[in-house]
Amino acid sequence: MARLAGKKLKPFEPEFVLLCEKDIVEVKSAAFNKETTLRRLLAAPPFEGRRPIYCGDDTTEEDAFKTLPEFGGLGVSVGHRMAGAAFAVAAPVDIRNWLARIAAQNGGTA
Repeated sequence: MARLAGKKLKPFEPEFVLLCEKDIVEVKSAAFNKETTLRRLLAAPPFEGRRPIYCGDDTTEEDAFKTLPEFGGLGVSVGHRMAGAAFAVAAPVDIRNWLARIAAQNGGTA
């Protein structure tokens, strides 16, 4: 599948790139990644000035993880330890349980 997608993508390079992760093949704009998206989000109300908590499970998250310290943020990798993450959890359910505990400590609102 990745080989066929790469072949079809050739006429559109370098504006678009191919990402192969886990069980997917993704075509995306080369102009944006999770770092650029995170920066744009954190520059916009209501996120401006807030401390981001970013969770992810594939190598594309590393772009965002490396940016988080600029904003006092926290990166959590899921499934395995990734560069730039403050810590890792074993599975998505661990993130859901963590968020539920935070919400319960704050009277039901996180």
